[in-house]
Amino acid sequence: MGNKLSRLNISGLNTAERLQFFINTGFYFSMQIRGKYSLHAQHEDREYRAINECFHRIFQCLRGIGDSPEPRMPDDTVLLMLNDIAKEANLQEELNWAIEEATKLLANNHI
Repeated sequence: MGNKLSRLNISGLNTAERLQFFINTGFYFSMQIRGKYSLHAQHEDREYRAINECFHRIFQCLRGIGDSPEPRMPDDTVLLMLNDIAKEANLQEELNWAIEEATKLLANNHI
């Protein structure tokens, strides 16, 4: 795999292509990680699963916002799903902090 990475020229892509590349990489990477934990796992695995599932949903949302022909879930529904997943693993405080920080940047036009 290292060889494939060294042949990629990501910096040669335009901004939209680079964004789409990293969105897709995150989406597919989080999909692959799903096989690394069980659905009815112990405490540590539950947190691991929740973190990965949150990232998977975020990347899925980003893919839908982009040029993907796939149907997309409404943004408010994605946030509710993230909240449910974080709550299940007792990670709501961390998710709320991330949402607050993103909201501050949005309000200050630091996108």
